[in-house]
Amino acid sequence: MKVIHIIICFILFSALVVALPQLPTKYEGFLTDSDGNPVSGEQITVLDSYEFTVSVSSATSADGIYTLNVVWDDPDTATREGVTSGERIYFKLGAQELANTIVGNKGDNIRLDLTYQTSDPSNGNADDIILPEPELYQNDSEENISIQDEINDLESVVTNLTSNMSSNQNTSPNVSQGRENQEDEEEKSGNGINGTLIGVIIVVVIIIVLIIILKKRKK
Repeated sequence: MKVIHIIICFILFSALVVALPQLPTKYEGFLTDSDGNPVSGEQITVLDSYEFTVSVSSATSADGIYTLNVVWDDPDTATREGVTSGERIYFKLGAQELANTIVGNKGDNIRLDLTYQTSDPSNGNADDIILPEPELYQNDSEENISIQDEINDLESVVTNLTSNMSSNQNTSPNVSQGRENQEDEEEKSGNGINGTLIGVIIVVVIIIVLIIILKKRKK
């Protein structure tokens, strides 16, 4: 009879042990910034090696104290509930990693102080960064050659127009057409030359302005 009682007690005790939840690993400490000042009102997140969240702290106190419990996985279930023995865990505040370590034993109470970098040390002091002066035009050889070709073409056009204007002014009327025809021809020629001269002057002025603009761009 006693043996039966012992067996029943053993079965009940085993069932009770199996039913007990996994004891978490507790972490606590101070959260300070890079100047040593306490950081309050922030929540620290702990991720496992699979980047699953295994713990989230309550908001840090005015002194920067945090407390959190890292839960463990139950090997008797197919679902992953937490960490396993020997696994590395990562403490993060927002996107910044504060620390990483191998998880402690079940039921341990571990002190771990954390530091939040308020500025990225890899970027240095923002006031020390010197930005390059902006360049209005790129010193590209092909662009300079193209501008020089345009200037040469415009100068050639000006030379041709000047030459044509001089030849028109030096052209004499045909004497063989008679005196009357000669006077009419001179009058028409004079009007044509005046109109041509005005048009040529306007074109020359426009071309000169374009040449000046292109030379400034080249500089």
